[in-house]
Amino acid sequence: MNLKQIINMETFKKIEVVKELVANYLKENGAHAGLSEEDCQNDHIVQIGTSILCTRWNVGYAGGGFVQAVVDNDLQRAIANADSTNVRALKFYCQLIYNVGMPYFEEPLGEMEQFIKDIANDYQFDKSHPEYCGFLNINPSEHNMGLSFVYHCHLQSTRELLRKYGIWYEGKPNLEEVVFVTI
Repeated sequence: MNLKQIINMETFKKIEVVKELVANYLKENGAHAGLSEEDCQNDHIVQIGTSILCTRWNVGYAGGGFVQAVVDNDLQRAIANADSTNVRALKFYCQLIYNVGMPYFEEPLGEMEQFIKDIANDYQFDKSHPEYCGFLNINPSEHNMGLSFVYHCHLQSTRELLRKYGIWYEGKPNLEEVVFVTI
């Protein structure tokens, strides 16, 4: 494998991470933008949303005219370049850009697993401990991996680690608080 292939593979992995973020955001928030979970155009919306975020974050190649217009916050040019699906999804794309932060791509899975394992082994999850309460609140900014968890909690790999250690999170993790519970 040559250097160009390695770089392309790394870029592909990053794009897949972004695609998963977009798909999860659409599933959880699409209705707020007037989009339906059963819409047959959701794959197209995820593809364009991925291109928008990747263009904004300089991952891979820049998107086309519509994507560049959305990233540049140029409504007139975006409408002029949009197909019918993207006209309907324009509010979603704006919400996506505003609400989804750039993931930290270089994070080794081992660090995330250690963070989740440490949370799961906290005395507040130990039924034999006198201060057991069955849940744990953390401020993500006070933990090495806390902020990264907030950005990666919707990824399949993170969810698998949570299940592996028998914990989950309540509500929507945010930059101020994450509440972990046993499952």
